[in-house]
Amino acid sequence: MGRSKKTTQKPSQPGKPSNSLEKVRKLKQAGYKMVAFEVSDDLDPRYQYIEDEVAEATWLIKRGQLEKARAAFESIIAREPRVKESYTNLGVIYTQLDQPETAEALFLQAVEKFPGYAYPRANLAQIYLQRGQVGKAEEILTPGGKVLRKFSSAEFGFYFTIYSDILAEQGNYKAALSWLKMLSQALPGGQGILRRRIGYSILGFIHRLISKQTAP
Repeated sequence: MGRSKKTTQKPSQPGKPSNSLEKVRKLKQAGYKMVAFEVSDDLDPRYQYIEDEVAEATWLIKRGQLEKARAAFESIIAREPRVKESYTNLGVIYTQLDQPETAEALFLQAVEKFPGYAYPRANLAQIYLQRGQVGKAEEILTPGGKVLRKFSSAEFGFYFTIYSDILAEQGNYKAALSWLKMLSQALPGGQGILRRRIGYSILGFIHRLISKQTAP
């Protein structure tokens, strides 16, 4: 079994043009199995008018001004409940305020409201992994046993980093490394990818060695 890497829960924000990815781009995974993904940083036109306010509230989180950020996102949700990033960002805020039950409830609410949204699923999966609930982490991250297909560029990296952690926890290092290889090609220099590739390569080697030694 691998040890899941601790990944800081990430605030989300409306899509922004990416330097490393085109606005709409099909990516195919190299290895394990071939799947096409759509990565788009186009803004949801329904709430473009509130984009700057969401971005400023997100920046408050990054500056550590959590109470101001919490008030800002609660205000945004009250006025525009379709802004999916607000629920996830509130969950991140409550996590940092050491209120994990409230954070988990907000992530679950976001999953219910926006089932195709990757951020709350990845954040919940991370929570479950840290509790040792590997099956529950996989279930929330891959609804119906399938990975999501549409992402912003930021969601894409976070989602599949957590997915690789789940696969490693299940002892499937080959699959974990395959997804990480795909990520390194799609998002060169992505946070935590190289460290995981090295760590899971070593753990996979040890796992194979032990399996050979214990084989009848």
